[in-house]
Amino acid sequence: DSKTFSMVDKEWKDLMKRVFEGPSVYRIMISNALGVLEKFDVFNKQLEKILSNLEKKLEEKRRHFPRFYFLSNDDLLDILSHVKNPALIQSHMPKMFEGVKEMEFASNGTDLVAVTSAEGEGVPLTKPVKARGEVE
Repeated sequence: DSKTFSMVDKEWKDLMKRVFEGPSVYRIMISNALGVLEKFDVFNKQLEKILSNLEKKLEEKRRHFPRFYFLSNDDLLDILSHVKNPALIQSHMPKMFEGVKEMEFASNGTDLVAVTSAEGEGVPLTKPVKARGEVE
């Protein structure tokens, strides 16, 4: 899917460059010299397929960890894109766990050592939890 998206993105940028060079959209559309309508149709179908595959992948992640159902697709994508740096998902904690505002990590950045509530109450963990591996 990433290759398909990159191809669509490149084609879109090329098309927009040509439109910028000849800014009369009306002429471009009626001349159809660039095959604009056909390209838009192909782009749209490819992007719909990518979106469908992405939604299936996000649903799979939600089945593995039901707390993800409390998150929007954008929030879940943000979490999945920061899987190597758990501290960057802090803003999503209150959405998944009621009463949890943030997590405190050890200096190594991956060991969870405390949890703080929305009221500011901190709960130190007796044993650090290693935040590694799959995000679920």
